[in-house]
Amino acid sequence: MTKILLATPHMPPTPGGPSTHAKKLVEHFNFQLFNFEKYKKFPSGIRHCLAFVEIFFKSFGKDKILVLDGFTVALPSIFVGKILFKEIDLRVGGDFIYEQFLYTKEVDFETLYNNFNEYKKYFSKKLYIKYLIQKFILQNADKIIFNTEWQKNIFVKHYELKKENVFVIENPVSPIPKEIYENKKFENNSKYFFTSITRDIPYKNQKRLQEAFESLDKNNFYLETKQDTWENCLKKISMSRAYICASVSDIAPNQVLEAISFGVPVIITKYSGLTNILEKAGVAKVIDPFSVSEIRNAVLEMCDDKKYKIYKDNLEKFSWPQNWESLYKQYEKILYTKKLVYILPEASEKTHMKYNVEFLKNLSEQSVEIFLILERGASTNKKEYLQKIKEKTGAKYVRYSGENFFTRIFKLEIFLLESFLKGYRKVYVHYSFVGAICISLFPFAKVFYWNCGLPWQYKRPFLQEFYESLAYKLVDYFVTGSKSLAEKYSEYYKFDIKKNITIPNWIDLEKINKNFNKLKIKEELRIPENKKVLFFNQRLSERKGANYLPTILENFKDCILLISNEGPYEKKLIENLQEKNIFENVRMLGKISNEKVMEIFSIVDLYLSPSNEEGMSHSLLEAFASGVPAVSFDVGATKEMYPENYKKYVVEVGNLKEFNEQISMLLQSETERKEFTQAILEEIKKYNKKIVLEEFINKIL
Repeated sequence: MTKILLATPHMPPTPGGPSTHAKKLVEHFNFQLFNFEKYKKFPSGIRHCLAFVEIFFKSFGKDKILVLDGFTVALPSIFVGKILFKEIDLRVGGDFIYEQFLYTKEVDFETLYNNFNEYKKYFSKKLYIKYLIQKFILQNADKIIFNTEWQKNIFVKHYELKKENVFVIENPVSPIPKEIYENKKFENNSKYFFTSITRDIPYKNQKRLQEAFESLDKNNFYLETKQDTWENCLKKISMSRAYICASVSDIAPNQVLEAISFGVPVIITKYSGLTNILEKAGVAKVIDPFSVSEIRNAVLEMCDDKKYKIYKDNLEKFSWPQNWESLYKQYEKILYTKKLVYILPEASEKTHMKYNVEFLKNLSEQSVEIFLILERGASTNKKEYLQKIKEKTGAKYVRYSGENFFTRIFKLEIFLLESFLKGYRKVYVHYSFVGAICISLFPFAKVFYWNCGLPWQYKRPFLQEFYESLAYKLVDYFVTGSKSLAEKYSEYYKFDIKKNITIPNWIDLEKINKNFNKLKIKEELRIPENKKVLFFNQRLSERKGANYLPTILENFKDCILLISNEGPYEKKLIENLQEKNIFENVRMLGKISNEKVMEIFSIVDLYLSPSNEEGMSHSLLEAFASGVPAVSFDVGATKEMYPENYKKYVVEVGNLKEFNEQISMLLQSETERKEFTQAILEEIKKYNKKIVLEEFINKIL
């Protein structure tokens, strides 16, 4: 379970929304608490240093710090996070930079919002320094939680924040038990009693509010602004005719929400994140905070019994969408996200690693926070490359260990330490046995290692074999595509079968496009309409069976064979096809995109997979997803991928006689091909990305 330190500027009995928020979160989540209030008596700077020291030591053993503040407590917390590699999540209240400037210059809010960079030059020196500090805080926080979309839009635009790091959790409205406040003593004999309980600071606009009330009959109108305990404040708000929020701007004033919970109408500034929803519901009168006359007229409107009844009736029907229980769930989703360190050899779109890149993006969309470590593939502009990979994968962090063996080992350990301090405990290694060994030596990590080839079939250098064998023994779990493959790995490398986890390769069925112009595709490839089409889509090497293609096609000269991809056997393949005088029946497509592959499948009658080595073939998944029957050699997990009644089309490796017989059977029987197609379209559903993604999350995270 993620361990969290809550840092807050206020706690009860200090009244106000932030202190209530802090109290509720500590009680619900059992956070350890840092309360800044005891340091307020010290001069600025000294109190921040004292706060830093306490937060620093309280952070040991914690995975992250949640800060209910955007400046005073946030600043020392950010420095602690940088030093200890702790994740810092901020919940930002108001924006005093905006509010202070709006009050001192009295410029219209929309004007400031649309011309912020121009108005920055009018900031006082002190205010500009505060702006720079707040910008530093916000840009160095890992996650930023706002009260409203209105507030989020302001901050994202003017503090240049990354949208993937920002969230919105609205303040809650829940029934407040009467026993909290009903016994509190407070009397007022005025006919019209209003409340506006807030701090006496310029941008809260108390001066104009008082001015508006001074023009009213003091015997009938009374405004309560005095701060008190939370319970006493609740008592006063519950008794009031209306609650007034006349701030120059106010993001999401909690007292307004408390008034709503009591069924008390509201007079609210037009510069608030709550204004639109409350005005639309007809439970609030909106004012320009710079206009004393508008404030006065709004007060008088609340004293008109007919108009007041409309507000009260609307409050009876109004239901605020957020309560404390829903708020807790939103915090859980943000604070207790699943985390995974993912080590990938490279992230090229030209290799099958493109599936990993897409899969990582899907994981990040499921609120999984990914710490991605790449071992190679960076161009000369490494920073630009890593940013590109970050965008494509959705990873929160992307690190590059480099291709040099020794520096890679050193950097892996450094990155693992960084990830551990950021709260990551699980590491998923894709193919890199060196990475698996390095990570396994780190005592705090739970390591999952993926492989899906058949390495024991080929003689390899002693050191490579030794390191890979060691990796399987050191990791906590071994992950591969099928049960049969897992058993073979355990048997060959002599590790406990209980380590095995099976997660198949996947295909995104929602992206399979079957609306292709088949006639046009055949015309472009010079394929006569009456010809059957065979397809081979593997690397052109003997391991993948490219050497068998001339012998196979020699038996089916009335067919057209499409061959895509490149490889070391390409030149010899072409020579053999030409020697057998069947090259005119072949279309060499070269290296083509995945989109083009799926387009080709739309005209294919039969897919050929005479591979000598295969774990769990992506190409075969693509064929089946396109409804194309296939004949394959029995390698890896291939037979497990076939529907039960069609496993006869998976033949012994190297048995070309039987391979050709199965091809002939399918080409001669259209009925058999159609039934095979129906079966594979049903079978492929269990390899759909959504299902495999859920399986990965359940088994790994």
